[in-house]
Amino acid sequence: MSKDIRIKKGLSINIKGTAEKKIEKLPLAKFYALNLQDFHLVVPKLTKKVDDYVKRGEPIFYSKNNEKLVFVSPISGKIKDIVRGERRKILNVIIESDGKDICLKNAPINLNKSSADELKNKLLTSGLWPFFKQRPFDIIADPNLNPKSIHISCFDSAPLGVDFEFILKDNIDLFKIGLDALEIICPNNINLGIKKCQSFFSEELSNYNTTIFDGPHPSGNVGVQIHHINPVNSGEVVWVIKPEDVVTIGNFVLNGDYNPERTVA
Repeated sequence: MSKDIRIKKGLSINIKGTAEKKIEKLPLAKFYALNLQDFHLVVPKLTKKVDDYVKRGEPIFYSKNNEKLVFVSPISGKIKDIVRGERRKILNVIIESDGKDICLKNAPINLNKSSADELKNKLLTSGLWPFFKQRPFDIIADPNLNPKSIHISCFDSAPLGVDFEFILKDNIDLFKIGLDALEIICPNNINLGIKKCQSFFSEELSNYNTTIFDGPHPSGNVGVQIHHINPVNSGEVVWVIKPEDVVTIGNFVLNGDYNPERTVA
């Protein structure tokens, strides 16, 4: 099911050149970091110390306000440093990669036998929950709240933005599994924003609640899409999540491993 919305106000800047339709896998970096400034209002409690070994997907700290909300390592290796600022506030956790990228394995999730609360708990304890952002305020979603809806913008209208249709073509099955997981958490209120020219998405996602947007930037902005699809009223909250994060959730459901890969245009 889909509907069409035309955005009239805005501006698309025609910058010369586009990213080549080619994906290259880069070698592992030597150092990785968890930047605490990315997690607004989270007060961390460390579970690891300097020189501890961690696997990809293994918890490094959790939120003092919700011990189930954990934050995990993006790579396997050794905790190289814990950078602190004023009053010993934790700023960064630096991880030195061992070059092996060993993953902490979990049991795959059977969505047919999972309730919303069970699925939430698994996403919380696996480090996947910080992918959900809550509007208003763009903070990590509160798992104790029931959102009005969940929104995913499947295109970037900004100049030289990434082409999600191209980078997700090979992972469309994992994307659908991720959407099915979200459907359990927020039944009948998963909203996908796609671009008018995205024929592959239009065909593959025809069984989901999609809205086709046409018009200049910022038509790909998820906030603009929320305003046109299901505006937030006083006392309500909605959640948003990025397409690649949905794939990460789908991969965890199917294979039981945390794989936070990113594609940069």
